[in-house]
Amino acid sequence: MTQKPETTSPHPALTLRHTLRGHADSVHRMALSPDGRILASPSRDGTARLWEWDSGRLLQTLQHWGNVVCVAWSPDRTLLASGGGYNDGKVTLWEAGTGEKIRTLGAHDNIVKDIVWSPDGGMLASCSDDKMIKIWNPAVERAPRAFCGHSRSVNGIARSPDGGRLCSASKDRTLRLWDVESGE
Repeated sequence: MTQKPETTSPHPALTLRHTLRGHADSVHRMALSPDGRILASPSRDGTARLWEWDSGRLLQTLQHWGNVVCVAWSPDRTLLASGGGYNDGKVTLWEAGTGEKIRTLGAHDNIVKDIVWSPDGGMLASCSDDKMIKIWNPAVERAPRAFCGHSRSVNGIARSPDGGRLCSASKDRTLRLWDVESGE
């Protein structure tokens, strides 16, 4: 359900377009599709919702087994990856156009904190409170490559524009720079 803004923004350059309602619990790391037309919102209510940016209309509700903490769009906007929370830990792949679950790629031993795609859409990286980064190939069903090195939870990851490097940020107060091919 959307509502038109009731108040104006305190900053003249910002205009509130919509207030999106529908989640039954807190909303976490949302992501805009690469073309900026669809917003994906993960929630502790066990859903990820897809919203049309221009109208604020709800397009799809993706139902997880447990709460959802993060989402990431494939570069071509056809797929959405989601990361599960406290009682889930799964990395799941969805068909963005239909909202159909493609498959669960696998799981971390704890909350999935962040997910990023490679620029070509051929690889997906996830990080977790389990202190690990996992590299998944969404096209095949096999065990992911795991990068270990942090002593506490990994809170976020970023990928280089060429896809060859990955940076991880941890609660252990370090940033680690990884070569995706070698894992070092």
